[in-house]
Amino acid sequence: MRFLLSLLLTTTAVIFILPYLPGVAFGGSLFSGTLIALLLVGSIWFFKQVARAFALSLGLTAPVPGLLVQVPLAVFGMWLLPAAELVMVASLTEQLVLQSWTSAITAGLVLLLINASTHRWSDTLRKPCCPDKNKKNK
Repeated sequence: MRFLLSLLLTTTAVIFILPYLPGVAFGGSLFSGTLIALLLVGSIWFFKQVARAFALSLGLTAPVPGLLVQVPLAVFGMWLLPAAELVMVASLTEQLVLQSWTSAITAGLVLLLINASTHRWSDTLRKPCCPDKNKKNK
């Protein structure tokens, strides 16, 4: 459900909000805006899984040490990675036009707000469900 909400909000941002930022122009349809948003949301989901695997592989399941790894990865994955993806999409298609990296980073901040509100990064430190050791096997 969160994925669909994030996809809806990102599509709305790509089509309606990002063109109001200086240096960003979108001239595509709803379909092309949805494809761009699907690329952005899918990569955020993938990067969240990679960050979870990285933190758990280091054995960082406690909240404080885990956050020392997770916060920089979240900033990179939710802000700078979408900005780089926007530049890549703008260079490949004619629907999205970015004047500079500054406009891409500004657009990445808008996407950061959307991603931070729809993704729960606190779940990334939880281990997969394992059987309860206190129960006796019957």
